[in-house]
Amino acid sequence: MSRYIDDYTQPNPRENFISLRLPQRVFIWLYSISLFFFTVLTIGFVAVTPIDVIKQTLGTSSSGIKLFIVIIICIVFLVASLFLYFLRLYQNRISLNDIPSKSVYIPFYGDLSKDVCAYIDKKLVECLTDIKVKAGPLHNHDVVINHPGMAPPEYIQKRNKSPSGDGTLLPPNSCYEDVIRSLGDRFSVDGRILTQIDIPKSYSFREMIISLTKLVKAGENPPNFPDVKKMIELYEEFKFSGELINERDLLVFMVEFDKLAFFFQGSFDTKDKSMDQSRPR
Repeated sequence: MSRYIDDYTQPNPRENFISLRLPQRVFIWLYSISLFFFTVLTIGFVAVTPIDVIKQTLGTSSSGIKLFIVIIICIVFLVASLFLYFLRLYQNRISLNDIPSKSVYIPFYGDLSKDVCAYIDKKLVECLTDIKVKAGPLHNHDVVINHPGMAPPEYIQKRNKSPSGDGTLLPPNSCYEDVIRSLGDRFSVDGRILTQIDIPKSYSFREMIISLTKLVKAGENPPNFPDVKKMIELYEEFKFSGELINERDLLVFMVEFDKLAFFFQGSFDTKDKSMDQSRPR
């Protein structure tokens, strides 16, 4: 936790208003019209000078010409002020348009002042020294980066060094949910899995695995048979828990499913050979 976060306190918006035991809505309303109020007040103060000049001009000789000159001067001043104001807005607009909206803006020499450049350099040095050490697990090679849901990319797997092999057990960037979904898609399209025997498409994964297990066992209990119960529990947890799939759990499921495929294929290969030998020649 940084020092800034430790010392930071959430500001109370009510503290930004002067407490006069009035509803906060009143202060918000006053704040919203403050710009209009101060604009009118400023115009009132500025208008005193031309009004006074016009009044004094009316009491002199050739008042019409002098009054015309005063009014022209005021109009020129007003037009010049508006021109400078809108010119500034236009320049700001042009400057903002020069900044690319969908790409990184790289300032050139002269775009920033020297003190701003010095401040940026100072912060970059801090990022490469102090902050880099505290930035996260990439700097600490003893930390294994392995998040549920997806296998780490290749460059992360190369730095994941642990006796258990966590974070390197599955191919890089593998989406665990896609692996589980592919089993259901294969069964829903072909109506079969692990074998050429048709299975009713209305079967759930539990019913399908139990049916295949009965075909393989045929009343026997072969050695090294997969833990069917564990495999079904893991699959249903992957599909219906709503949680991201863990790498270890998916690996256990794949190992047990591969065992079942091996037993199933071996069993039917033996049956096919025995049938071929029993055929008359």
